[in-house]
Amino acid sequence: ALPALERAVALRPNFAAGWLRVGEAKEALGRRTEAIADYRRALTVEPSTTDAYVALARALRAAGDVEGSRAALALGEKYARRPEVVTQAAAATSGEVPRP
Repeated sequence: ALPALERAVALRPNFAAGWLRVGEAKEALGRRTEAIADYRRALTVEPSTTDAYVALARALRAAGDVEGSRAALALGEKYARRPEVVTQAAAATSGEVPRP
């Protein structure tokens, strides 16, 4: 699936949901650093992509970057289309940031 997703974003580099899906696929394959970059790319393309904020925060937390995770959630609460989803993720006090 990842090669098809990568072809899709190569054809449509301004497709934020595509970058989000590429990041999710890479994260599932254990390629967290690349996934973080893809989540950031999704947010660069479309700063209101709610699920990208939550995915970025989750990946950063898993990578040990708690402050980066908190910063991603704070930005998401400010800019996301569905800030309540980000707020729920920010309310998580332990373990993994929940998936939307």
